[in-house]
Amino acid sequence: MEWFLLALALLLILGTGVFVAAEFSLLTLDKHTVDQSVERGERGSSYLKKGMTQLSTQLSSAQVGITLTTLLTGYLMEPSLGVLLSPMFEGFGLGESAASTASLTLALLISTFLSMIVGELVPKNLAISAPLITGKIFVPLQYIFSVVFRPVIAVLNGTANKALLAMGIEPQEEGTAGRSPEELTALVRHSAQEGTMAEQTADLLTRTLSFSERTAEDVMTPRTSMISVNRDTTAAEIVETARQTGFSRFPVVGDSRDDIVGMVHVKQAVAVPLANRPDAFAAGLMSEVAQVPETMPLDPLLMELRMRGSQMALVIDEYGGTAGVVTLEDVVEELVGEVVDEHDRLRVSVRPVRDGSWVVPGRLRPDEVSSVIGLEVPQDPDYETMAGYVMLTLGRIPVEGDSVRLPEARLVVERMHGRRIERLRLIPDYLASGFGGAS
Repeated sequence: MEWFLLALALLLILGTGVFVAAEFSLLTLDKHTVDQSVERGERGSSYLKKGMTQLSTQLSSAQVGITLTTLLTGYLMEPSLGVLLSPMFEGFGLGESAASTASLTLALLISTFLSMIVGELVPKNLAISAPLITGKIFVPLQYIFSVVFRPVIAVLNGTANKALLAMGIEPQEEGTAGRSPEELTALVRHSAQEGTMAEQTADLLTRTLSFSERTAEDVMTPRTSMISVNRDTTAAEIVETARQTGFSRFPVVGDSRDDIVGMVHVKQAVAVPLANRPDAFAAGLMSEVAQVPETMPLDPLLMELRMRGSQMALVIDEYGGTAGVVTLEDVVEELVGEVVDEHDRLRVSVRPVRDGSWVVPGRLRPDEVSSVIGLEVPQDPDYETMAGYVMLTLGRIPVEGDSVRLPEARLVVERMHGRRIERLRLIPDYLASGFGGAS
């Protein structure tokens, strides 16, 4: 009889393993993988899909199955194994009472060991390592169990759901298959770190995921940094300005810096015959410029520029004034990174210096600098640019030579343009001893 009970207990341990494997398969698999398996007509995949649409019920079913099989295993294995082991201890010269105690203790240890290894850890690790194959084998068995014990599972799961409602939480029967941009970004970065995704691909995906969170204000050239021309600027002067700056499009200013009346392209100036350029003015060459609010997300901004066939838009602040200008290139660079063309030789960008330090334009955002240099740069809603960080930290308008601390480096103000920080030098801590600068 004891051998029969022992065999039954071993079967119950295997039953525990079935429920554990099914539970972890359902938790590990994603809906897309299961849908593909169903489309291929793989055996057992239909039960997997049903299980994922009834996730709460199926997990409750697994817990009921694990609890029942574990309790029955202990009830059957320990006494039956104790009876079988008792003669061995009596043969060692122990009395009947001592032999019974020793055999029950050993039976408990063996039962616990087998339950943990065979019933819990092996099926758990199997489901995590090969969730689809494991799920197709074991989830159908659990599904049958959930149908047989449906009344018990419904009562227990319903009681748990009422407890959640009492805490103000809405129970969910089906797990969410979607991922937030933050979760997707973390997955992309993890894949890149593990070597399963190219770093360039990961960077492109990360930029794409954060694209919708950016606004025109984040990528625009501020009004104070705009290179513009007046209505009475001649075509010859426009060509010369383009040659000196490397830019090809210029806002046309009317009565004040806030009064942007249009946009002129250097091609329009070049199209004017050379002899006529001194007499051709921006007012006659300019075209209409689109206007967008500074709060406009980049997704609709990109669509707006594409629909208009425009390369530039005027960014308007909350008071109706000019906040800056944004170009199609600015928007595209948020997706693909810095785009360098033949007109970009004077375009501000982070660049390394031979001594190991970095030249950083003041108008760049902390996250842009951090992504290039690889050092932590604090981010805060109180400032948007590296120049803003320096001014906030100093609490005043800086002068050339001022410096502030970063977690792993020092920022030195190298060049001022009036009250604006034009260029900074970022000096990593391991180089700091060779540089000066006032704090």
